Amino acid sequence: MNWDNDDPAVRWAKTERAVIGVTDEGTGQAVWKFYRIYLPVGVAVLLAAGFVVGLWIYGNDPDERVAQVGVGLFFAALGALVGSMVYSAKRVTPLVRPKHAGGLIWLEKPERKALMDQIEGKKQTIPGQVPVLRGAAALVRKGLAPTLLMFPGFMLLYVSQLLTTFSDGWTWFQWLWCALIPFMAALFVVTLRQFRRAGDFLARTGTAQEDSF
Repeated sequence: MNWDNDDPAVRWAKTERAVIGVTDEGTGQAVWKFYRIYLPVGVAVLLAAGFVVGLWIYGNDPDERVAQVGVGLFFAALGALVGSMVYSAKRVTPLVRPKHAGGLIWLEKPERKALMDQIEGKKQTIPGQVPVLRGAAALVRKGLAPTLLMFPGFMLLYVSQLLTTFSDGWTWFQWLWCALIPFMAALFVVTLRQFRRAGDFLARTGTAQEDSF
């Protein structure tokens, strides 16, 4: 984005000042810890609590078991979404230091793509650009981490909506949720791949305190 109509050298100089020195001090480990500990424990507790609420709403009717599970998943989804936002703000975002925001906004789209191609290993790394690339990779991971944390909540929400309306028969509403679930799964894979490639770049271009996750 060229707000000031300046030339490439000026844009690059602004980007250097914004991103050189930005470090990732463990976002991958923090994201993995969320998936390994906090998410399963939280989902288990809220799923059980929601199932009890489902029993209260639908009664102890075997024909409504699917809907009752759907209520449990809805509680788990809300908990996962709220928990992921809090966890991201408190435990993940502060790990990218210092707190620069939008360090790549000075670059035009082709220039940003050229940087990302180097970070993702699609093009050979230009040695003189490594400090900028490392800062950019840290910012990329900072931007992607909250999305990775929120994916499980959205998936649980979609499945819960599908199950709670299951007894109503198949309508366009159910087909909508069925379409969203694989779409979100594919989006998760793409986001995770970008996150990990940025981590791999940091690991191979410096003394990384960060694992490659």
